[in-house]
Amino acid sequence: MKFIHSVRHFFERHGFNVSSRFADRLGMRATNVRLFFIYISFVTVGLSFGLYLTMACFDL
Repeated sequence: MKFIHSVRHFFERHGFNVSSRFADRLGMRATNVRLFFIYISFVTVGLSFGLYLTMACFDL
């Protein structure tokens, strides 16, 4: 159970800033980046969620 809490803490700490950091690099608003991930996840049947998690883990 401790492992699950540590994984959750990691994603809460690093995962929620992915859109903001990516938007800063692109010079866009974070809202537009979040909408892009939402819409593309419907088209690609969730593959963009994997991309999002990869970006969160490697601080891109």
